Amino acid sequence: MARYYDVNAPETQKLWAKSLWQDYYQSDPATNPVYGLSGKSHKSNAYVYIDEAKKGIGDRIRLTWLQKMGENAGALGNEIIEGNEGEIYTATDDVILDLWRIGGRFDDTDIVDQRVSFDALKELRANMSGLIKERRCASRANHMTGNTRQTDLRYTDNNTPYTPDDQHAYRCDATASVLGTPSDETITSVDFLDIGHIDDLKEIARSLPLPIAPFRVGDAEYYGLELHPAQLRRLRQSDTDWYSTMTNALQGGQATGHPFFTNALGKWGNVVLFENNFLPRGMNSSTSVAIDTVRRGVFFGAGACVTAVGRMNPKGDHLKWTANAWDAGDKHRVYAKLVSGTIAPRFDWNDGTSVKRSYGKIVVSSYAPVVSGLTALDYAQPNLS
Repeated sequence: MARYYDVNAPETQKLWAKSLWQDYYQSDPATNPVYGLSGKSHKSNAYVYIDEAKKGIGDRIRLTWLQKMGENAGALGNEIIEGNEGEIYTATDDVILDLWRIGGRFDDTDIVDQRVSFDALKELRANMSGLIKERRCASRANHMTGNTRQTDLRYTDNNTPYTPDDQHAYRCDATASVLGTPSDETITSVDFLDIGHIDDLKEIARSLPLPIAPFRVGDAEYYGLELHPAQLRRLRQSDTDWYSTMTNALQGGQATGHPFFTNALGKWGNVVLFENNFLPRGMNSSTSVAIDTVRRGVFFGAGACVTAVGRMNPKGDHLKWTANAWDAGDKHRVYAKLVSGTIAPRFDWNDGTSVKRSYGKIVVSSYAPVVSGLTALDYAQPNLS
């Protein structure tokens, strides 16, 4: 026998809000720690997830992270150490929280008297959860890749992306790959991603003035590399052995059955590759026009992205669900809203340049046209031409 709920009843709307939040939370690697990427620590988790019940609409969360200790040779024997200590500097960045709302409506002749069957509710909730996850994934991709073409805060989770600095942007090149300010317009048809670039990225991560630390999954340390399907297709074409080598590296041992590995494509050394179709097209550094034949991926370690959620009401609820009937009760509208914010943090690391530098990630641009017959798009961002 079907179960029915009064959509206007406060108890029903509260139940649906909690169920929708759980559906989203459990499906998103940036919020659910079971995937091995998210957690509370910027030193051991790739995605930092902050659940801030005391913050609401318009508030900001200040990140205050320690950088490495300044130059300090120490002292030998009876030498005096006082006054010669290495100074420990802190750096700050802010996550702005604001309200984001989505809504949908449906017309079903079987729905009368403001009542809806459990199966229809479950399907509707799944679609709403999928939309929330999709938008949050697009927002993270914009921040992680520095996609400043996207200026609509609905697609950047209430915070503005920034252009990567010259130590955290890597351009694949057939002759000599370049670390520096993004210039995607110089990428040509021979500048596709190859296995050797992965080794370059790991070397760069370890050699930067502020090295990119790996994140931890269990007792092991890893870096991640998110690539667009078009970048991966070029990678497969460039080296026929790469796929078997990387997939074989995931077989057996700790990889078996762990969601972190079952969601991965493969492993090259301690760099785990993931496919992400939300990654944007390249961008001309002078005109900001999209480049259809270039994609931006991202190499990342610990602390690369921060997502925070606030409260919808004094009770600390993460999400609010509202449903109502219209047109004489024959049609229904549903709304969900939450308070959140996402950034890829950057800091002034007191290196004498006053340049705010990325933390925990390197943007990776490469030649990656889509399959012939397809139109190059920024997935889930219809406002970008």
